[in-house]
Amino acid sequence: MIPIEWWTSTETADALGCYVWQAVREGETGATAEDALQGVRAICAALPSATRSRVVLEALEDDVWRSEALVLAARLCGERDEARASAPPERRYSVALVSGAIGSAIRETLAPTWGELAGMLTEPVRWSGEKVHAPAWLPVSLREGAPRVRKDVNVATVSCMVLDIDKGAVLADVVGKVKGHGYRAALHTTWSHTTDHHKARVVFPFAEDCPAERWAEVWRCADQWAKTWGTTIDPVCKNPSRLYFLPALPADEWRERRSWFRGEVFSGEPMHWRWLLAHHQPPVRDAPPAAPPVRAWGGANGRDLDRKTKRRRGYALGVIRARCAEMGKGNRNDGCFKAGIAIARLAIAGALTEDEGVAAILAATVAPDFGQSEAVTAINNGMAIGRAEGAWDFSTLS
Repeated sequence: MIPIEWWTSTETADALGCYVWQAVREGETGATAEDALQGVRAICAALPSATRSRVVLEALEDDVWRSEALVLAARLCGERDEARASAPPERRYSVALVSGAIGSAIRETLAPTWGELAGMLTEPVRWSGEKVHAPAWLPVSLREGAPRVRKDVNVATVSCMVLDIDKGAVLADVVGKVKGHGYRAALHTTWSHTTDHHKARVVFPFAEDCPAERWAEVWRCADQWAKTWGTTIDPVCKNPSRLYFLPALPADEWRERRSWFRGEVFSGEPMHWRWLLAHHQPPVRDAPPAAPPVRAWGGANGRDLDRKTKRRRGYALGVIRARCAEMGKGNRNDGCFKAGIAIARLAIAGALTEDEGVAAILAATVAPDFGQSEAVTAINNGMAIGRAEGAWDFSTLS
């Protein structure tokens, strides 16, 4: 039998299609009808519908030869076209475009197919300006009626998982691991990639969009998944409104940098974000040590104890307000962690409950650029430390 590669060895699929039936008809190759069927089956996968139809009809209408193989091929073409016509429309991915990292206005929203998006992600542009002004994108859809501004609160869904890999990664290893997973993906090296320091971005399109409300949890699971294949991803990219620069290279270094650039598309099934939640939850931390029993504080009678309890409560709320006042826009995560330590220690001392403290912190810190889930995580981490440190010292409180 003639190898299948023989049928796909000519310059163009159109020329090959004509040659298949001519060669079989004239006996130039000694091919059988079964061989022809193999060849035409391969051709059908590559040719556009109109070209396939012309090639097959031309063969069938020829007075010299009518091959059973080409009759079957005509049926195959028809079945393929019918399947394509009845197939559900190809999934499109929610994408927002921005003009660089300065400013937050969303310039345009798109809904490309995966092939179109992968093309955007694997072909660099020559950029003559500063990197911060280079074109960028977000794999998101916006909430109905939301302003076209890049903020977490305006994001409705996330369409792709984007992993920035830039900490000691070897590009060949990353490519091999991504390919080995079998998921649909696109990879490209980034602006700061060099031959000595490899930096890349990998995009995994989701089978369905992830609601923004679930994104923090999904990202943590993706981080855990990346660790299972020895990859460290950049934690600053975890918020849903994070922008990613499209592949671009400095115009004045184009020739050299273009030779370093790598863009690659990987075939496979799209990833399901629910799969990440089901199989790659971060490990549960050990439970913090039990809080020591609350010791009665001061006073020989109920009225005295009540007075001092009220003073402690006022003092505790003052401590929390002071912690909130220290939180600037860039250090809310650290501020919530420190506030969590104080809340646990004040609660152990009986000045307030942990729930009261957490509610006070959230009321003061949650903002469009700092979500409740992120604040709660930082506060809980702080409270675990505070419980281990023990009760707040009120000895200096008169």
